[in-house]
Amino acid sequence: MSFVSALVGLLVLHQAAHSGPGGFIVGFVTEDGLVEHRAEGPADLESGRAVDMDTVFHIASLSKQITAAGLAMAILDGHVRLDDPVSKHIPEAAHYGDDLTVAHLVYFTSGLTEPYGLARPGDFPWAPHFYYGLDELIDTSLAKPELRFEPGSEWQYNNINYMLIARIVSRAYDQPFSDVIDAKIFAPLGMSSSLINDDITQVVPLRANGIVPRNPNNVAAFRAAGVDIKDDGGPILIRRTVAHYGGSGVMTSLTDWAKWQQEALTRDVFGDAFWELMTRRQRFDHDKDNDAFGLVHGNVQGTPVLWFSGGDIDASSQSYIAPDAGVATVCFSNQPGFDCSGQALDMFKRAVPN
Repeated sequence: MSFVSALVGLLVLHQAAHSGPGGFIVGFVTEDGLVEHRAEGPADLESGRAVDMDTVFHIASLSKQITAAGLAMAILDGHVRLDDPVSKHIPEAAHYGDDLTVAHLVYFTSGLTEPYGLARPGDFPWAPHFYYGLDELIDTSLAKPELRFEPGSEWQYNNINYMLIARIVSRAYDQPFSDVIDAKIFAPLGMSSSLINDDITQVVPLRANGIVPRNPNNVAAFRAAGVDIKDDGGPILIRRTVAHYGGSGVMTSLTDWAKWQQEALTRDVFGDAFWELMTRRQRFDHDKDNDAFGLVHGNVQGTPVLWFSGGDIDASSQSYIAPDAGVATVCFSNQPGFDCSGQALDMFKRAVPN
């Protein structure tokens, strides 16, 4: 188990769902935009700034739907096909053969190995306090000579699939991935505070920094990764200090994300072809068939929804979108292990009662 997954597991276990040193925001969106929100707690303990609609959170794996949106644009623009071999766009993956396709990446059925479970070159841990970027993660995964299973035969959630999608999108447009997403997704929707955090030196105004209790379990987790940490001194500050993206890495505010959810409900900007692709399912030789493009088809109280959740050492997140009902909810927090799912679900159930 990697440092990242181990630490998030500890924080989930030892932090109360509705309390702690950090903050959160939950919002309710309709076809008219954001109509309700509730915010509690600090966005940044150092400045004392409280969470509000314009606080910029790292949204962890909710980023996958934005990465997938970039791929959808590349497909519609004729640069990529779902049945393309991955090696067509990433020759570094040629040793896996042409049976590994772009579709296998989208639907988590590629057989690729998550880099966090592999030894890191130089014997450094996969810990945010020991910098690493997307190239090192991809190179580590693709160094495995064989896939874990035949593409399409099993389902396995991991981040490397969407890291490779980000690279495919970047190469399709011959631009940095962050520039593609800004031009194709954020700018058309007016998401002016949103970005792909591919440069850890970048100043992000109104950023929410991660925060967790300084308890023995959390202190022990940091020490196990080689971080010199004191037993006392107040909550533990966690900043995003690694530049990986694709599977995560989007930073956004509730004000901005409401525009993305509103577009999912109305289809006014990107149109039906884009959203039909974003919500597309595909069957493989396993039982799971409710995945889409960084989204999952589900059901809440009889209402069809598209949902996804995220968690990292500096973030928790959850999104529900119900196109038929014309509503969506979302929760962001800078507390890893916070019950964003419960917060977003509670607001959804109030908005769409039985």
